Amino acid sequence: MDYKRVLNIAIVVCLLFFVLGIVFVVPESTGLCSLQDGICINDLSFGYGEPLIYSAFFLGIIFVVLRFVPKEVVKWWFYFGVWYVPLAGLWIISTPYNSGAFLNPPKDTVVFALGGIYMAVSVVIILARLTILKLHKKKK
Repeated sequence: MDYKRVLNIAIVVCLLFFVLGIVFVVPESTGLCSLQDGICINDLSFGYGEPLIYSAFFLGIIFVVLRFVPKEVVKWWFYFGVWYVPLAGLWIISTPYNSGAFLNPPKDTVVFALGGIYMAVSVVIILARLTILKLHKKKK
């Protein structure tokens, strides 16, 4: 399958996860929890909704950017993404949503920090590879 088609599918999946996250953030409005069930609301909202929204947002932005760069750049980014995304996902899954100690931050903080690191490293990889490709084209 063409890499642009794979990126298009990844963008659609990110949009679906984003919408699912919104559904989980307001479970009382979507009928998943009753208005009086605070535990259910907190579990779905903070445990699943916010992490899904943040993760889908950060992944989706990079997938959209990768959609418009050459295949060589996507290949170099993939070497980073194939390791980082699953490891970050495991970290997010293993973080309790209601923690708050210094060495055990809340789940939304972990997701936001890992997403920021992901964005920063991805942008550096994409820009570095684009610069290298342009330098090689100038030499020829």
